[in-house]
Amino acid sequence: LAFQFAHEADPEAILFINEFGTEYSIPKRTALLNLSNRLVASNIPINGIGLQFHTSISRSEIDIRTTILTMASTKLKIHISELDVEINPSNVTPFVITDALLLSQKRIYSYVTKVMLEIPKNQQFGITTWGISDAVSWKKNDPDFPLLFDLAYKPKPAYYGMIDSFNQK
Repeated sequence: LAFQFAHEADPEAILFINEFGTEYSIPKRTALLNLSNRLVASNIPINGIGLQFHTSISRSEIDIRTTILTMASTKLKIHISELDVEINPSNVTPFVITDALLLSQKRIYSYVTKVMLEIPKNQQFGITTWGISDAVSWKKNDPDFPLLFDLAYKPKPAYYGMIDSFNQK
């Protein structure tokens, strides 16, 4: 009903169903896929699927790829709606950022971008990060540094990884 009411209120609105955890929970991924397919089959006005990727450097690239490509199979637009990549998923304190951790983070940001660019252009809605800088991240007290810009708002390797992925396409 929410999709129907939203469409009636604004027939031009682009309507998404949005969920978190689909890159690490197969049951949640399957449920979102099934629900999205049921909505489409029932002619419910839905335009896309938002994937909240609050993920980490320990996340499997296969899980990320499977999630994006599985959702793209619906033919709906795909939006990575809340991307951040933890480098301290175990919340270790004290925590020291290393070049190796930053490169692992870069790898995940770059990979998400590359897989998004593999799906059909008309389904590529966008990638939105869950903040700009580690200085204002929701994870800053864990401590973690999951965003594209550091505490001083300087670009991290992850930023350049995304840029490089866009430029390779």
